[in-house]
Amino acid sequence: MAGPGTMDLPSDAEFAPCRFVRDASGEPVALPAPEGAGGTVHLVLDGERWGLARLHRFAGAARREGIPEAFEEEMRFFSELDSDRVARLFSWGREGEDLFYADAMCDGEPLPAYLGRVGKVPGSVASRWILGFLDRFNGMGTLPVSVRMLSTASFEVVLGRRGGTELVFSGFRGWSLSDAPVRECGLERSLARVFFELVGGEDALPSAVRGAVAAILSGEGGGDPATFREAMLLGSGEGEEEAPFPRMPWREWLRLELERVASSEHRLPEWPVPGEEVYAIATTVRGAATHLQLLPGPVSLPREGWLEQHHDATRRPGRGKAQQLHINWIEDLDSITLVGEERVEGVDLAALVDHLGPLDGEVAGVLGERIDSALEGLESRAGADWIWWLPPENVILLTGSRSVAESAGRIDREGTAIWSAWPLKLRLHQTLASLMEGVGLPATLREGVLGSGKASEAVRRSVVGLPLLWQVLTGTRFRWHRPVPRNALFPDLSARFEACRVALLDDPEAVETNFLRDFARWPLEEPAPALPVSLENGMVGDLGEMGSAEVLPTDPEPAEPLDREGTEGSEEVGNGIVPIGPMERLEAPPEDAPSVSAEWTGDQPVQRNVAPPWLWIAVSAALSAAAVGYALSGWSRELGPFRTTGGAVFALPELRADGASDGREAKEALGSFLTAEGSARSLRFLAVVERLDHEADRSEIEAWLRRLSSEGDPAAARVMGMLALASGSAAGASAEEWFLEAARRGDPESCYRYALSGWDATGRVLSDAEARRLLDQAAASGHSAARVLLAHVLAGEGDVKGAFQAMERATAQGWRPAIHQLGTFHANGLGCAPDPALAAEQFRRAAELGDEHAMHDYGLCLAEGFGIPASFSEATRWMRLAAAHGHRPARCWLHAHRLGSVSSSEKE
Repeated sequence: MAGPGTMDLPSDAEFAPCRFVRDASGEPVALPAPEGAGGTVHLVLDGERWGLARLHRFAGAARREGIPEAFEEEMRFFSELDSDRVARLFSWGREGEDLFYADAMCDGEPLPAYLGRVGKVPGSVASRWILGFLDRFNGMGTLPVSVRMLSTASFEVVLGRRGGTELVFSGFRGWSLSDAPVRECGLERSLARVFFELVGGEDALPSAVRGAVAAILSGEGGGDPATFREAMLLGSGEGEEEAPFPRMPWREWLRLELERVASSEHRLPEWPVPGEEVYAIATTVRGAATHLQLLPGPVSLPREGWLEQHHDATRRPGRGKAQQLHINWIEDLDSITLVGEERVEGVDLAALVDHLGPLDGEVAGVLGERIDSALEGLESRAGADWIWWLPPENVILLTGSRSVAESAGRIDREGTAIWSAWPLKLRLHQTLASLMEGVGLPATLREGVLGSGKASEAVRRSVVGLPLLWQVLTGTRFRWHRPVPRNALFPDLSARFEACRVALLDDPEAVETNFLRDFARWPLEEPAPALPVSLENGMVGDLGEMGSAEVLPTDPEPAEPLDREGTEGSEEVGNGIVPIGPMERLEAPPEDAPSVSAEWTGDQPVQRNVAPPWLWIAVSAALSAAAVGYALSGWSRELGPFRTTGGAVFALPELRADGASDGREAKEALGSFLTAEGSARSLRFLAVVERLDHEADRSEIEAWLRRLSSEGDPAAARVMGMLALASGSAAGASAEEWFLEAARRGDPESCYRYALSGWDATGRVLSDAEARRLLDQAAASGHSAARVLLAHVLAGEGDVKGAFQAMERATAQGWRPAIHQLGTFHANGLGCAPDPALAAEQFRRAAELGDEHAMHDYGLCLAEGFGIPASFSEATRWMRLAAAHGHRPARCWLHAHRLGSVSSSEKE
């Protein structure tokens, strides 16, 4: 793998959705650039997909006239093309005068370099490769320049999932030739030239194939495209030769890094071993057969963009359950992490589907129920994380053999009942292969399914089951952001998939049906009944007559054939669409499609013709983008280091009480009181503070505090109030009663606590006059939290100047929440003149003191250039800190900017 590129990287070394993978010295890892392409290529983590990608950057390309428009057109074409034969394009954009795009990390060798090393490939292999591209590009209408001018530089050679060598198109460079004359020679003629270079000339070909190729290349009109295709089809069936393996720069980098940092017993072979995993070492660890999975280490790739599920599966080696693929060893070696994964005699579900073709509904139902039961058992483990990501590659069937062909043979011999007999093992962690593929969940689901508890089980199972069952039934990847094709399955089943997809995207918390388990209970051959339609929210008048709505598009044929590498590719194609909400990307529906949202009720999709809120937001966003001069629709959200919009909003936050109303705070208050009281009895009680859950200890302490309170000690009454706040009552009285008793004796903290108990956040008022009097008393005594509460009360009464003065006095005492909230007063001009610079300074002060709300608001200032020079890298840093403290708006901001999530380990 090459060293760092020669061009200067931005100081933050980040492009909004991407994080650079770094070598042991901290330099971004560079990949080979395509021959003659120019620019640099670096390995990055795509925060939207949670997967590795290649970032191509072209310095100064945007300065050339017409190039940005051509770049946009070509990127959009390839972002909508899903095929195993074309490198997936995830995102693209403009950074100053530079253009960049991110595509799939193929880990392959450019075709010119490959041919220079191996000489040529067998004719049958070359014919199969060219036939695939003929079928992919023919009939697609106007093709971009990069396809019309194909050459060997347009391709790279990769190792396919089944172990064979494959050819992939990755030459997205026609845009750079848009101002040069294009010699139109036809797709077949371009592919014929590549074919001749693959086989080393026409002399190595059978006469029938040689004649057809020569006729196409003659350029005299004698070549027939149909004859050329038939020749490729004929040639692809001759012989069973295999092309030599390509060089794999990422794998080679891992191999060399491993040799540098690991012991001699752990060595990755120079070339992949047939039948073994490409990025794993088959070895023995602690006497157990192990796949030693290679992953980027903590120095190479920070962990905050990785799956929390992965962290949970790997943080306690050897403590998995029967149906989990165990981790028996893990070691961080700076640039490399070694994960010792149990090696079993079986094959994964995706490999079997690839070999057998799509499975029938009965088998899919059996698998769904068995996987659901396995997930339920695994989640019931004490301390286990929730499972919401399980691609078919991670479902291992213990067939007794690691050979796919042999396992498939058992199905032929023993029938479909074998699917119920094979034990299951689930891989809950990521491997390098799945890290390259990416997780690919929409941002709304990534955020929505992280909830804990039984209530979200249906959501988690549906998020797992929908793409898994789809791939089992169709042999293709599920696409979250595209409607389910009506003719991919029979209409009723397609409608069920579509209704569940829409419900999960629109409102995952409302989903109550476990798609994974309930699939087996559905009658799979009955036609779908008519769907009720309702028009709501008073929007019908604006939308006009919609007629009868349907869940699915009614085109009789899909735009492209649903072959194995066809339109049903993975969902995470980055097509430059604006992320309308804080955590979600949207794709435009068909022009004639009504606005539809569906509720997933378990039996039938219930449709509502409602104009969803994002529709109006999307229209507004489009108009705003046009107004400010965005000529390129794919760039309406620029992916540069930062984008100043002047749109930062800093609303006065809800009142944040000083401390939590839980047992921990009560114990701290009791401990402080006992220490201050200093008597022999209080010191004896100090030893049992942590045992307040024991009824006898608690009763003895409460009796003592009650006696002190009756003797006139306000602090004892306040502690009784704290104990009551944690448990609901203490010695027969409520927390408010204890606080009122102490407050009437002049205790400022109790005055504040009693006033806080009467605070109505909705009406922004106090419940009674005595609460207000006691609050004024506490604030006058210098109680900082009381002054903040008073500021909120005064703001609710319309006295913004008085509210500002109260908040200013609390800030002068150095109380952290007050410092942050005073910043919102300066930002909005509440009771003072608007001062963005002073607001940003207040946010910074509170953020540096550890206030997560201030971290978020200071990050917004940096992102938007509000009162301070804009800096995307600094904004991202503060947002990550806020998100690590559990601040939800900060997590939303990171998702909206495609910067991933925050792991549970980072929160800790």
